Amino acid sequence: MKKNPDYSRYVLTVTLNPAVDKVAVVPDFRPGRDQLCADILRSAGGKGINVSRGLKILRVRTLATGIAGGGAGRMMLRLLDEENIRHDFVVARCESRTNLTVIDPVHRRMSRVLEPGPVLKTGDGRRFVMSFRRLLRFSRFVVISGRPPAGLPSSFCRGLVEIAQAEGLRVAVDTSGPALREALKARPFLVKVNCSEAQSIIGRSHVSRSRPGLLRGLRDRGAQIAIITLGPAGAVASDGKDILSASAPRVTAVNTVGCGDAFLSGFLAAYLAGDSLAEGLRMAAASGAASACRVLPVRFIRADVERLAGRVRIMPLR
Repeated sequence: MKKNPDYSRYVLTVTLNPAVDKVAVVPDFRPGRDQLCADILRSAGGKGINVSRGLKILRVRTLATGIAGGGAGRMMLRLLDEENIRHDFVVARCESRTNLTVIDPVHRRMSRVLEPGPVLKTGDGRRFVMSFRRLLRFSRFVVISGRPPAGLPSSFCRGLVEIAQAEGLRVAVDTSGPALREALKARPFLVKVNCSEAQSIIGRSHVSRSRPGLLRGLRDRGAQIAIITLGPAGAVASDGKDILSASAPRVTAVNTVGCGDAFLSGFLAAYLAGDSLAEGLRMAAASGAASACRVLPVRFIRADVERLAGRVRIMPLR
């Protein structure tokens, strides 16, 4: 990956429904029984926060924003401070989520319990938009990740895309369902989804048209660059000129939470350095694989990404 010469502005990541990610390591975990944890770990979580964490590891200047509240929100902000991840969150009168991941290292299994998150008030959304506009003045790129929490309309992310684009900024969107459908109407620069999310947007009649068909469907609906992640099978992407597939390096996965966010951070780091779509996919696949090898989400190291990048195969799709 080329060295990025521009550190004067940051990549702004938006996480409207952040969380404290709690990871319990429980050897030989069996549901329905009392068991002792071998370890308990906590980190600030949420898709945009994970992207900021990955970008920081890859030496790209970033700032995380969103809406946080309550004891969980205060803990999340403290955890961000401990990692030296720059942030500027709107504080609301709500309780942010706490998500639980149980990792069984004996059987290499992982289970998750996800809280839905708070119900925000209309005023919380208005205050965030005001803060978002202020932060755009110092941004070079915007990432909007995750679905809006209850209380905000499904069109909320679309509105953020339109505001950022009006300031001349390119926007990456990683969401799903109605929020994704709405965001596509704003024609964002990049959309990253998994295969099931793409199928839900394009429609079942397109599923049999293959992955290139899904990519074309996303681009027809507004995405300038469309990326579909496929888990251990890698990813596919199209920018309208090329349709490419990337293999995923084989690794021993420990925790797959946040791998898609690590993937996006790798792609953006390469793209912002001026690399091609192919090299962006290579860095993305390597970052996602490196993240899967760690207990906490998106805690890979740069050296692992560079090592794994050499094992990613990029192929054209027909």
